[in-house]
Amino acid sequence: MELLELYLERADLTNVELRLASYASLTHYLKSVGPDDQIILAASNKDNDGQRFHRQVRQGLSQGQLLRPEDFLFPAGKSPLRATHFRGAIEMGKSIDTYLPQGVSAEEVCAVYGLTPGQRRYRWPRR
Repeated sequence: MELLELYLERADLTNVELRLASYASLTHYLKSVGPDDQIILAASNKDNDGQRFHRQVRQGLSQGQLLRPEDFLFPAGKSPLRATHFRGAIEMGKSIDTYLPQGVSAEEVCAVYGLTPGQRRYRWPRR
C-alpha cells in the first residue's frame, strides 16, 4: 500500500482511493462496492489481463460502474514490465529505474522496503 500511495502522490492522483480488501476474492470484494463507485482495473495489455479481469469483475459487480479497462491499461510494449522482474532486481541489488513511474526515485522505493539502492534482499516478508 505504501508503495502504491507513493506512486499516486507523485502522479498527483488525489481523486483515487486505495482500499485494502479483507475479502477472500475480488468477486466478494465487489459486492461491497457502492452505487457511486467507479472501478478501474489495475492491469496491463500483456496476456489479455484487461479482458480476463473485466469478465471476473462483471460477474461480481452488483452496483457501481466498471470503467472500460481498455481506457486504463498500462502499455506493456515490446518488453513487458513484470512484477517478477522488479522484485528480482530488488532482491539482487540491481537498478530498478526501468520499473519506476516518472517522478519516483529508486531511493524512495527502496526506503519502503527498508533498503538502500544496490542493497540485496534475499527474502521477502511473509504475509
